[in-house]
Amino acid sequence: MRSFHDRIQYPNGNVYIGETKNDIPDGIGCLYDKENRLIYEGDWKNGEYHGHGTSYNLGGEKYEGEWKKGKRCGEGKMKYENGDLYIGQFKDNVRCGDGVLIYATGGSYNGSFKNDLPNGMGSFIRPNGQEKKGLWVNGKLFLGK
Repeated sequence: MRSFHDRIQYPNGNVYIGETKNDIPDGIGCLYDKENRLIYEGDWKNGEYHGHGTSYNLGGEKYEGEWKKGKRCGEGKMKYENGDLYIGQFKDNVRCGDGVLIYATGGSYNGSFKNDLPNGMGSFIRPNGQEKKGLWVNGKLFLGK
C-alpha cells in the first residue's frame, strides 16, 4: 500500500521523509543524516535512489541527475569536492559516455569517457588555450596532437 509523507528512522540515525510503498521509500522523498543535513532528494524505487535526484556529501560534492538502482546512471552533473565540474553521462556511478570535465584549476576535457577516465575521441584544452586532441586511452593521449 502506498503512503505519503512517511517518516522512517534508520539505525545509523538517518531519516527518510516522503512517499513509501509497504514501508519502503518509493516515490518522491528526502534522506537526511543524523545531524539533519540533506543527503538526497528525489525519486526512489524499492528503497533505492531511482529516477531523477540530487545527492550531497559533507565535503561539498553534489550530483544532480539520473539514478538507477541506487547508482548514478544516465545524464548528470557532478560537482566534485576539489571544484571540478563534470556534465555528461554516467554508468554504475562512474563517468562513461560523452561528457565535459571542467577543471577548477583551469582547462577542460570534452569527449568520451570510460571507467571514469577520458577514453575515446576527445580534446583537452589547457588553461593557456593550448589544445590536445585525438584518441585517449585510460586518461592519456594515445594518438593525436
